[in-house]
Amino acid sequence: MSKGQIAVIGAAGSQGSQAIDYLLNTSPSLQVLAVDREFSWVQRNHWSNGSVRCVSLDVVAEQEKLTELFAVIDVVANFAGPFFKIGPAVMEAALRSRTHYIDICDDWDAMEQLMAQHTRAQEQGVIAVTGAGAAPGVTNLLVKMAAEYLHRQNPPGLALAAAGIKADICWCAPPRDLTAGIFEHMYHCFETAIAGLDEFPQWQQLQPRRVEFPEALGAVELVQLGHPEPYTLKRCLGIDANLLGGFTDAELTREAWRLCREVHQGRLASIADAWDQLSKSRWFNQADSTPYSGMVIDVQLQQRGIRFENQTTISMEQSTAVPAVAVALMALSGQLQETGVWSPEILDPTTFFTTASSVSPGGGQLECYATADGRKQEQISIRSLLAPVETGGSGSGSGREGEL
Repeated sequence: MSKGQIAVIGAAGSQGSQAIDYLLNTSPSLQVLAVDREFSWVQRNHWSNGSVRCVSLDVVAEQEKLTELFAVIDVVANFAGPFFKIGPAVMEAALRSRTHYIDICDDWDAMEQLMAQHTRAQEQGVIAVTGAGAAPGVTNLLVKMAAEYLHRQNPPGLALAAAGIKADICWCAPPRDLTAGIFEHMYHCFETAIAGLDEFPQWQQLQPRRVEFPEALGAVELVQLGHPEPYTLKRCLGIDANLLGGFTDAELTREAWRLCREVHQGRLASIADAWDQLSKSRWFNQADSTPYSGMVIDVQLQQRGIRFENQTTISMEQSTAVPAVAVALMALSGQLQETGVWSPEILDPTTFFTTASSVSPGGGQLECYATADGRKQEQISIRSLLAPVETGGSGSGSGREGEL
């Protein structure tokens, strides 16, 4: 690519502003167009070195202006949510201007709508990767790595999509990560958690389950949420996936669900009113005694499996911005070649994780174990999951299998 310019949408938000800092630290010569409805004086002053140009804009209401801005941009990195409202508008401007597109979309119905633009993106010569954050994003690639590792040990001739691989994705976040924007996203996650359900789900319909995390967190009750991973893993790799999420304090997850249900039933006027109540609750008036977030991913093929475990004090802003910046840099450097709209499964895990480590060395403790009948066995290196095994079998597990 020639221009070396990237647009960051939602640049004044916590994730977008963090992404700009990572971009400039990694590629000091990069020119960044920062777009949001408004910027603080502190932000403008922080980015006053000439590499960042701030533009105040409503990306939904001012589509034509956004398209004009993208005309001189190589890659758009969209951090503005909620994605079921904003994602399609930003992608539309990217397609019109023939600009490559990356986002951190975490609404499965919005991702379905974005991926419906696949053929149009191919016709426009646009490369788009949606859901390139932590969850979805890193979660998808860990499942892909484990699935391909298990598949390589299968009898020859069995395609990955037909192998019967299953995945269980579980994560929890500390109360400090809950903001007004995240709360609106959670409302949508509760509302879309059960496909075909016309009413807001009852608590038990969300299938609450206690999940064991590493020792700093212990057992945490999580619930089923409407998230993209089950949708894209099935579509791309034929993997049946289940996703459970929530907060490290299960009472906060339940209270968030209760308030969202009050809004859906008309007992509260709006999400803003519900957030006003929640933000004044005890979770926001005491020191956070559990700063950790956690993730457990189980991938299983018959009796054998792989388990990833992680606990970290890294903020949601950092954990989401790093993978998205990595994918944007891959697009800028020409490492992504397939035009169309793709979910994270299209990415090569080795290239992705190598690029991500150049953006930030991390700080979480991701561990990997072999499992047998669902029980942890020996710890194995994540690098070993990427080692090729000569089986003579078929099925590449490229991430494009069954994509469209």
